[in-house]
Amino acid sequence: MWLLSILLAALSGLIGGYLLGWFVGRQEAGEPTPAPGTLTLPEAKKSPDVPPASPEAENSSEAVRKPEPQPPSGNNAEAPIKIIAAPEAALKAFLSAPTWQERAKHSLLSENTANQMKSYYSQMPDGAVKVMRIKLNDSHGEEGEEPTFYSYLVSTETHAEGFPVAVVRTQEGWRVDWGSFVEFEDDHFSRFAGGRGGDTGKFHLLVRMTNFAAPAIKGYSGFRIDPPMPGRDRYAFAPTDSDLERILRAAATPGHPASAVLELKRHSVEGGKNWLEITSIVAPNWWPESE
Repeated sequence: MWLLSILLAALSGLIGGYLLGWFVGRQEAGEPTPAPGTLTLPEAKKSPDVPPASPEAENSSEAVRKPEPQPPSGNNAEAPIKIIAAPEAALKAFLSAPTWQERAKHSLLSENTANQMKSYYSQMPDGAVKVMRIKLNDSHGEEGEEPTFYSYLVSTETHAEGFPVAVVRTQEGWRVDWGSFVEFEDDHFSRFAGGRGGDTGKFHLLVRMTNFAAPAIKGYSGFRIDPPMPGRDRYAFAPTDSDLERILRAAATPGHPASAVLELKRHSVEGGKNWLEITSIVAPNWWPESE
């Protein structure tokens, strides 16, 4: 019996030493020891493209990644908006107006001009102007401030060379000077100089010192005048040694014509001819008065 007890004790010591050595070896190797009552799960692989959602966003729509909007392409792409300066936009609205009533809305002093337009277009064709080209020509304003007047060169089917049209800034917006526009568009000066209409008129003209001998008219000095379109120049005369003649001569230096609004009187002579007298300077420039 004593021999059997010795054998059982030796076997128990051998098994205990083996288990103790296995346990110590695992600890020295650094293997983690699971906590009681838990299971060790493999770490989940994370997608490199989608960041993990925050706890606050897990139960909200923010947890779902929305596709980023793409720029339109092909036929669905919107064309870029062409920005037009306000004065030019007003001019285009004026020119494209189908009736004088619509044109009056874009005209300078439209309330005062409406009756003149109504009377004028009762005898002249009305409708939109067929424009070939619009080009900025000049601007005017107080020094250091934005311009209050713009001049555009407008080319039409009847005037391919173009003529200036003034656009003025008012409290209601930009407005077009209808008076000078219709004067150039319908060639009022040529009609007047050719003997049509009344014997007096006011016109936007360039005044030049003549390089040629003007027809001799006793008591008068000659100047060359023409509207801002080619082939329409004429001689006009102011009383010699008058204030009017001195002002015109001082303004129209050689090679530098003066632009002014002149009042003219047409005198008839024998043989169906006529000559033009400058009776006054209505305005020393072409810029219209604002409202």
